[in-house]
Amino acid sequence: MRAGTMRHRLVIEQPVMSDDDASIESWVPVTTVAASIEPLTGRERLSADQLQGETDTRIRFRWSPRVAGITAAWRGRHGSVIYNIGSIADAKLRHRELELLCTSGVNEG
Repeated sequence: MRAGTMRHRLVIEQPVMSDDDASIESWVPVTTVAASIEPLTGRERLSADQLQGETDTRIRFRWSPRVAGITAAWRGRHGSVIYNIGSIADAKLRHRELELLCTSGVNEG
């Protein structure tokens, strides 16, 4: 992975659950990484008589012990855009690079 492609600062956030473990109370920043953010596809849908857009995005960054425990329940934030993590891949299972497939646009978070 070339360092020049990782020009975005991505904040990785972990959810903090409420006392009853039924809902997310808040999001806590875990770390900030240099990442490559690549929009893949986009679509629009009609929900409650409102047009809502959603984008699939691939995010790549270097693996580190700070992100070793990342799960699909976590999220990423770049500026005002929130990325919901759909899947996580450790490229070649070598702990050098993580690839996240995320969606953005329609969020409750």
